[in-house]
Amino acid sequence: GRGAMATPPALDLQRSQVYVDVLKAGKVFEELNISANAYRALLEYIGADGKSEVQLSESDASRLLSAYQHQDYVLDQAESVLGNAIERLDQLIVATPTLPEESPKKKQRGQGRHTITFFGPDRPSESYVIPEGHLAAVRVCKDRKDAVWMLATVLRHFPETNKYYVEDAEIEEQAAVKHAGHIVHADNVLAIPMGEPDVLSKGWEFPREAAVFAMYPGTSCFYRAVVAEPPRRRKASEYVVRFEDDEDETGDTPARGVNPRFVLPIPNNA
Repeated sequence: GRGAMATPPALDLQRSQVYVDVLKAGKVFEELNISANAYRALLEYIGADGKSEVQLSESDASRLLSAYQHQDYVLDQAESVLGNAIERLDQLIVATPTLPEESPKKKQRGQGRHTITFFGPDRPSESYVIPEGHLAAVRVCKDRKDAVWMLATVLRHFPETNKYYVEDAEIEEQAAVKHAGHIVHADNVLAIPMGEPDVLSKGWEFPREAAVFAMYPGTSCFYRAVVAEPPRRRKASEYVVRFEDDEDETGDTPARGVNPRFVLPIPNNA
């Protein structure tokens, strides 16, 4: 790590002066706004607003001239204050020391790849925020029908409401088709692991007969399923699962292969 850099006293003084300049500018613009409103009100009062020619009494003409001159004076003040602030800010930028660049380090094994922090039944904490651009299983209502869980890309998280803005991640044949976005609460979002671990340990694998939530092959939708064979048992790269309500014409439920990234715990509201 790097130690904290001491701030030179002269630099602190410059920062204070810039802060004072900003305060002055705020006050000047407030006064300018008041002056402009007063000038406009005077024009309306004497009936000169929006007219190219108007007969004014000597007193009205004097009042109008005085208001105009005051507004001109405030404008000059604003220009002066802003000029000083910009000049001092430029000096501050030049004087602010930059942190030295870190010397290039030897690239470590695995650097640049996503760190796998959760997988399978091992889930992130409730405070975990899915990064923008990453995948999630999201509960949405499409075309006013029953809610479905689909694969989506997280575009933004709103911490004040704990909601996500997501977009359907399914790639259609017609690239011109643009999917509508959805705003959903975090309760309706399941994080998809960022990658697959090199070794699938027991703690990161659903056991045989476990109830899971898996993405149906050839679609972007998630449904309840039961694990028929986990990957480690088969020494393979996929789960073999049987989906609910997936009987074929003979009444049997076929076993289907699913990538481990898309085999998740069953959410409470599925």
